[in-house]
Amino acid sequence: MPTDWAILAAPVSQLAQLLAQMVPERHPNLEPTNPTPYLLLMLFGFAVGAIGHLVRSRTLVAIGVLAVFLGTVLLPIGIFLARS
Repeated sequence: MPTDWAILAAPVSQLAQLLAQMVPERHPNLEPTNPTPYLLLMLFGFAVGAIGHLVRSRTLVAIGVLAVFLGTVLLPIGIFLARS
């Protein structure tokens, strides 16, 4: 008698194969970039946010959150759009 995970394994495997076929081989605008600036901006944002929590400053916490969001979402999207 098959176990619960064995019942789900076949559909999940088929779904993974279907999704893999939908992904393009290589997008011309997705050249590898140096991740260091993004990581530094994220670390800066976490540090500012932590300091903001320690001194109970909503402004510093907001600046930290915005820096993390900028480093993880906005800059990569902006660079992608600039290359297209």
